Order: sequence, then C-alpha cells, then structure tokens
Amino acid sequence: MKQATKRVWLVTGATSGFGRAVTEHALSQGEIVVATDIKPEGLAPLKTQYPDQILVIKVDVAKEDEIKTAFSQAVTEYGRIDVVFNNAGFIVIGEVEGTPMANAKETFDVLFWGAMHVSVEAINVFREVNGPELGGRLITTTSLMGLLGGPTSGYYAAAKHALEGLTESLALEVDPAWNIKFTLIEPAMFKTQGAQAAIILPIHSAYSNPALPSSFIRSLTTNPAMFPNDPSKAAKTIYNISMLPSPPFRLALGEQAVGEIKKKIQKLTSELEEYESWSTAMAFDS
Repeated sequence: MKQATKRVWLVTGATSGFGRAVTEHALSQGEIVVATDIKPEGLAPLKTQYPDQILVIKVDVAKEDEIKTAFSQAVTEYGRIDVVFNNAGFIVIGEVEGTPMANAKETFDVLFWGAMHVSVEAINVFREVNGPELGGRLITTTSLMGLLGGPTSGYYAAAKHALEGLTESLALEVDPAWNIKFTLIEPAMFKTQGAQAAIILPIHSAYSNPALPSSFIRSLTTNPAMFPNDPSKAAKTIYNISMLPSPPFRLALGEQAVGEIKKKIQKLTSELEEYESWSTAMAFDS
C-alpha cells in the first residue's frame, strides 16, 4: 500500500467532460486520482504525464461489481479515498414518446442506479475506512435538468431528478459524526465531449411541427453558441468546493443555470402562494 500524502480522488467518467477536466485539475494540484471510465484507454496521456499520481481502472457504472472492485482497488493501493466525484453519464435526446425503452432503461442504469451504487460505496469507505477524523467528500454531478424538466430530455431529467432526491435523502440519513460532506453540481450547457456525443434519436412524428419546443431544441444541439461555458473553469470551481469546510449542498454552474433555477423558484413560490388556501384546507372538520 502506498501512503498518500496528498488527497485521493476517485472519479467516474474520467475520460471526457467534467470527469476529465476535474481529473486533470486535481492532478495538476499534485493530488492522486483513481480515474475510472468505461473506455479507460482515453486516459493514457494522463498516465504518461502523471505516472505516480494516477490509477486507471475500467469501470462501467451500470455494473455494480465493477464499482465495488474499483473502490476496493483504490483503498488497497492508497489506504483511503478522500473525494469521490460521482460523474459518469451520457444523454439521449428524444421525445418521451419517441424514446425506445432500451434507451430509457440504459439512461436510468447509468445516471441513477450507477450513481446510486457509487454513492453507497463512497459512504461506506468514508465511514468504515477513513473514519470520522478524515470523513470524505461526495460530489455528484446532476444537471440543471435535475431541477427542471425539458423538451427532448425527459428520461435524462427524470434520472437526474431521482438522483437529486436520493442524494438529499442520503445526506439527511448519515450521522453527522461521520464527517461526510455532500455537494450536488448542477451545470448548464458546457462545451464538453460528453455533450457533443449525445445520442440524438429521430424526431417522433407527432412532434415534427417546427413551432414546438422539441424542434427548437433539436435545432440547437449543433449550435456552438449553445455551449458557452468552459469545463476547465467548472473543474477549478469543483476543486475549490472540495476544499471548503462546509460546502454548499447544491451548486449551480453557469449563468443559465442560475437564471433558470431562479425562475423555477419564483414560479413555485407564486403558485404556492396563489393556491395556498386550497392547499392548506385539508384537515378534518372538527
């Protein structure tokens, strides 16, 4: 076992997107990264550049046994894991009615069930291996779509909503004495390989009207202006969040994310107040 003097990260989906950016930034800060991905060959350049700081492991997060093996290897190699960046994912663009069940189920297998298994393994290591003196940081990438629905993103949004709910529940269940910190990262549109590799399904015939939101969103998927944000800046922010003694539970990334979440809050507040008397008049008559 190597005695790590710097923090040890475990990153899922480390080959591209936020996973790659966070991996690169953590390595540049001298920290150790257990970099996992379903296509680990893409990490070869980082292995060459940082031979003593990176451990590359093939992991398909849809396979629970591969997640468990990666955590076990990381602990065997370094004795602990300080930060888990729970990030692996992909997106399918398609109307709910036009998305085959195979695509819908795969979305949940990776974005929800896979992320759930990573979260559970992380908590187990933080509690049982690190102990309360070290604790740990679980940083999970959800999405702006984890708080909002969106045309052509129904199953993606559903999986991210579910992950938000699960993580919020986990954070309330764990004993504060375990010293485990949680943060949900909610990004808007960033120019990443993951975003550019989206699976775009044929438009459902009932939604072919160009005036409908589905057609509009589809027209934007190839527009570079729709991806104005820099993933390297996101990586630095995520790294800085990992250093805070009391990190925020949710962090929106990107001006669009902040603006859209504010609109959602305002709409919820407005509707809640408008129909408050309807909502509260539910008790049995005395």
